[in-house]
Amino acid sequence: PYPTGGGGFTFERKVAVQYLAHLLVGDGAVELGDGRHVVSVEFQQAPEHSVDDLVICAARDDDPKPSLVLAAGVRRAPDLVQSDESTRKLILAFLREVINAPADGPEHRCALVVAGVQQHAEQLALLADFAHKQMDAPRFFRLIRTPGKFDGDIRGRLEQVEGLVKLALTELGIADPGVQLVE
Repeated sequence: PYPTGGGGFTFERKVAVQYLAHLLVGDGAVELGDGRHVVSVEFQQAPEHSVDDLVICAARDDDPKPSLVLAAGVRRAPDLVQSDESTRKLILAFLREVINAPADGPEHRCALVVAGVQQHAEQLALLADFAHKQMDAPRFFRLIRTPGKFDGDIRGRLEQVEGLVKLALTELGIADPGVQLVE
């Protein structure tokens, strides 16, 4: 039950079952991309991974070892705003995961898994999709901030995420992270 700290475990297990099924039948999932299939599913992998609810390793058919590590944070209904303490901790974990990803070896990605359709998560997914398609951070931010291109809710979600990243960088010891570093 939630009062004893176990609120997310049932949902986390449901998500894990999906990846374990992919592992057993030898297929992939859209989020793994590039024709990859699941080769391992690991649970609670701290301290190796700061985003440790599920760590999924994936490979293409011709890869001798995994070419992708997907660290997934599983949250039933996160409130993706700066004022939410659990979201601040989650974004800090994501930032640590990105910073600590080895430069050599498999590609590392992070994922946020939520239950059902949720406005904040949909907005974040849209932002992530556009960010992935841009050559660099300045182009992404210019695109999202182009007048009339996106509605205020999307721009507002970006501002919340920027604020969360800035708070996380401060938590990591960067006294006053500048705009360029936050972006």
